[in-house]
Amino acid sequence: MWPARKLSDLRAERRPRIVITGPPLHALSGIATHVNLLLGSSVCRRFTLAHLYAGGDGVIEGFVRRTLRRLRTPVRLFMMLVTWRPALLHINTALNARALPRDAALLLIAWLTRCPVVWQVHGGSSIVQLERNQPIVLPMLRLLLSFPRRVVVISGQDELGYAKLVASARLRRIVNAVKVPDRSVRAAIAPERAGLRLAYIGRLVAGKGVLDLIDAMQIIAHEHEAVPISLRIAGAGPVETQLRMKVEEYGLADRVQLLGPIAGERKHRLLEETDVFVLPTFLAERLPYALLESMAEGVPAVACAIGGVAELIEHRRTGLLVPPQRPGLLADAILQLARDRLLLEQISRGARELIRDSYDLPGMADRFCALYDEVLDERRRG
Repeated sequence: MWPARKLSDLRAERRPRIVITGPPLHALSGIATHVNLLLGSSVCRRFTLAHLYAGGDGVIEGFVRRTLRRLRTPVRLFMMLVTWRPALLHINTALNARALPRDAALLLIAWLTRCPVVWQVHGGSSIVQLERNQPIVLPMLRLLLSFPRRVVVISGQDELGYAKLVASARLRRIVNAVKVPDRSVRAAIAPERAGLRLAYIGRLVAGKGVLDLIDAMQIIAHEHEAVPISLRIAGAGPVETQLRMKVEEYGLADRVQLLGPIAGERKHRLLEETDVFVLPTFLAERLPYALLESMAEGVPAVACAIGGVAELIEHRRTGLLVPPQRPGLLADAILQLARDRLLLEQISRGARELIRDSYDLPGMADRFCALYDEVLDERRRG
């Protein structure tokens, strides 16, 4: 998106200009959600923000379109830097083979044009994984991370890992955050209703554990047939066909529904109609936005104790944690909430209070405003 310059809006023109990179704003991805939240937050009252389309997360595109986008993005950034002259470039990236070369090129362009950079890591491999599997990459990554003025991470695990590569003065941890719905309490589930309405929202990839979730539903249906537990899966991805085949194979068509990608009001409505959010991922997650959004709605979560998820959820207080890739234990946790309505309501309250107190959008916006001010003050002094 090229910034729309309104010459009549002199106040906006006096604000420092910041370019934020990320996928298209309509994309269904964590980085797109993050960029949208920043663009709609109080940050816009302090800075003039412009979005640069960089990255195809959450977008379905063919080879030609993807190639053209990759060639066009550095050119568009260069034109923005030399004509619009932003005070800062905020690169949202991930530590993987697709995003890192692309964003390293954007970092180089910013360095050549003397534009300071905030480099924010959202996903991909952790430093621990690189140390174990690809240690040769670490010196190159350390060199790359010497260029940004600040490196932002999301989870405590990443903060510890990146502290080995980045000086503490340039490393910041800013957690993801969401808008908390304006209501005091979520309506309690009627005690006479024995079942649960489950939901999963996210990419349909094997690493997210969605196939394990279908296996857990098969266990519930086979061994606890009388308990009416249903599941709605929202999202798209490479294992969608495999999911549909497993649902048919297990005879779960009356219990499991695949909704396809959803966003906005449809996602909000789905969460309102959900009793338990399930995220059986075994990827190196940081703080998934779908999980934060569900907890903000007071929807208890059953998730795998891995990465930033284990930092967010306290077992039996703000959710239930299970080991990854254990469908039997996942089924047990779901059944536990179906049988224990008091625990379900306690977790609902605890989850919502946690997001309200520590992961609410105004707090994240304030931290980014402070970070931007810090970098710009440093630039002026330099």
